[in-house]
Amino acid sequence: MYTLKRSLVAAALLGVCGVSGAVSCTLSTNDVTLPPYYWTAPQPLIYSPTVATLACSSPTPDDIGLSLSLGDFTGDGLRSLSSGPDRLSYRISLPGPLGLQPWGDGEGGSVQFERTLVNFTSSNFDIAPTLELPPGQRVRGGNYGASLTLTLNILAP
Repeated sequence: MYTLKRSLVAAALLGVCGVSGAVSCTLSTNDVTLPPYYWTAPQPLIYSPTVATLACSSPTPDDIGLSLSLGDFTGDGLRSLSSGPDRLSYRISLPGPLGLQPWGDGEGGSVQFERTLVNFTSSNFDIAPTLELPPGQRVRGGNYGASLTLTLNILAP
């Protein structure tokens, strides 16, 4: 049995903008523990944990657009978890116009987490992407981890 632990690390971000008042958003991240991965399983391991929560508030009703991008996107969307010299490939995806698409910066076929808030004073979002570990990866058992960089953009009309 392979037990994998994946730690999602991102700095808590605070954004301030707005026309009629200051909008503030705080991004809180969670550690994610994956279920056991079996390299002999014929199907990929697919898991959709809440990796972060975004909480925004405004002292007066406001309209804003939010986007949350994930750094270090590669064209095929594969990333790596590591444990010493061993690497375990995975994808992290969000719903997009073409179904599940790699989470990135919106370029090269990737998508961003996006929300539009109209006349809001307070709002919370759980961010729960789909993690996929392709089958057939022969790696040693152990704890695997990675760090990801999330960038929050707040756009006022």
